[in-house]
Amino acid sequence: MRRVILALMGAAFAVAANAAAPKPSVPKLPRGVGRDLVQTKCSTCHALPIVTTKRKTAEEWEASIDTMMTRGMQLSDAEFDVVASYLTKNFGVKKK
Repeated sequence: MRRVILALMGAAFAVAANAAAPKPSVPKLPRGVGRDLVQTKCSTCHALPIVTTKRKTAEEWEASIDTMMTRGMQLSDAEFDVVASYLTKNFGVKKK
C-alpha cells in the first residue's frame, strides 16, 4: 500500500511540474508571400528555429532548399522560388 501511495504522489508531482513548466515558444514567421509555405514545408521535418536563426544569401538559401528536396521535401518550381524569396527577404544576410 505504501508503494502505491508513493507512486501516486510521484505521478502527481510529475504532472504538476509539467503543467508549471513553460511551453517552448513557436517562432512567429514574418508576414508575407511564402510564410504559409515555409511553415508547412520546413516544419514537417524540423523545428522552425533551425530556419529562423540562420542568415544566408539567396544562393545559400537556394542550396539549402535543394538539399532539403534531396531529402524528400517536395516543391514545385514556383514554390521553390517563393520559399527562396521569402527566406532571403526575412532571413537573409543583413546588409551593413
